[in-house]
Amino acid sequence: MSLVLDVTDIGRNIVRVEGLARHAADQSTAHPQPAYLAKYTERIGAIFGTPERFAELFSAALVITPTRLRI
Repeated sequence: MSLVLDVTDIGRNIVRVEGLARHAADQSTAHPQPAYLAKYTERIGAIFGTPERFAELFSAALVITPTRLRI
């Protein structure tokens, strides 16, 4: 599994994390987490409208155990 973090539109690099992913059924959606909202509210609003809509579309939490990092 690969996770790619791409924010080149604002001058940052692409980061690719390869690893093993598992569904974390014991974790809540991201939108009630204050630190997550503080960091991503602007992006969530621009793409999904509201944090609640984002949570409806992306309701499963994943835990990724990295095996390789590419910067």
